[in-house]
Amino acid sequence: MATMTARTTIDATPERVWEVLSDFGGISQAAPHLTGSVLTTEQTTGVGAARHCDIAMMGRSTEEVVTRWEEGRGYSVDVKMNGVPMRDARADFDISIEDGGTVLTGVMSYEMPFGPIGRAMERMGSPRMSRLWSGMLAGFKERAETGRDVDAQTTLPLEVVRVA
Repeated sequence: MATMTARTTIDATPERVWEVLSDFGGISQAAPHLTGSVLTTEQTTGVGAARHCDIAMMGRSTEEVVTRWEEGRGYSVDVKMNGVPMRDARADFDISIEDGGTVLTGVMSYEMPFGPIGRAMERMGSPRMSRLWSGMLAGFKERAETGRDVDAQTTLPLEVVRVA
């Protein structure tokens, strides 16, 4: 299973970061790689809320369902990427206070099927997934700090995000 962890310090209160992060249906306003996002359930927050996201750089889309929701602290989503043979994909977002700053941590984990071929596909796609994940957290940072919408044309300093 591949796991990618990204962290960034945001110059905003934890409440402001949560305001941006918890806009579950409006994630495309903070994620530069998304061309659109829409809720697919009447439920807008909490476990069971679901959304559809269109991904620009891959020409793909995802279906995402909240599986963990901790008000003001973070959430997890199960991710089904349409058109990509990825399984058991999950994204976790958590807000913490460290050294007096607000830190947003995102963990993406997924598995590629097909044994050794899948592992090779995973390695080949890793740089792209790393850029996507860095951009996601940099977009949340930009939106929380400035209030401006983020899109593919927004210049984001990816170096403010640490990916492991």
